[in-house]
Amino acid sequence: MKKKLSFVLTVVFLLCSITSAYAVSDNFVQVAEDEVGTKYEMVNFSWDNYYIKDNCKYNEWFRDAYYGGVRGWFKSEEDKREYPHRTMWCATFVCWCANQAGVSDSEIPFSANVNDIQKWYNDKGSYQSGLVYVPKRGDLIFFHNGNQYYHIGIVKSVEETIKAPYKDEKKLIVRTIEGDCGVENNRYSAVVEKEYERFHGSWTGNVAGFGVN
Repeated sequence: MKKKLSFVLTVVFLLCSITSAYAVSDNFVQVAEDEVGTKYEMVNFSWDNYYIKDNCKYNEWFRDAYYGGVRGWFKSEEDKREYPHRTMWCATFVCWCANQAGVSDSEIPFSANVNDIQKWYNDKGSYQSGLVYVPKRGDLIFFHNGNQYYHIGIVKSVEETIKAPYKDEKKLIVRTIEGDCGVENNRYSAVVEKEYERFHGSWTGNVAGFGVN
């Protein structure tokens, strides 16, 4: 009887854990979906360095609510003051969404550096190559340009379809939500929805892999 009760309690605990994890991931993605369309005008645009005319709220949150300048991350008060205006914000967008969804930085690392986030997932064994892994809603997607991981987004949905005439091989379609994407001829940096395909082991875009949540 005790063994049966123990087994039942274990099953209930596992089911509750799975349900809880799904709810967190779903809330995380929902927060990101609600941000689609948010955009910031860019000044003196270049891919290496650009300036955002108005404060980017994701960078502002990262500076004030998370770092607060107390860890020596900012070189000066001016650097701290200007931070919401001039840095790329795809990573801080992901962190902001996680925070709004109640996800802690022990579950998704809060960092403005895409390489650091990828390393965190890799070190804990939760990074999966894009060549074989089929991601799920709430995972993070990483992009690599041949030198470094330079961009990050959130997986919104995944679809597997048969691509004619290759009836025995599936095409993977991954839809994402990403911050800091150039729109309107790079006049604005925005939160957008995107779509990528994997077929025959090759991706559209520079998809490298996924952080499993």
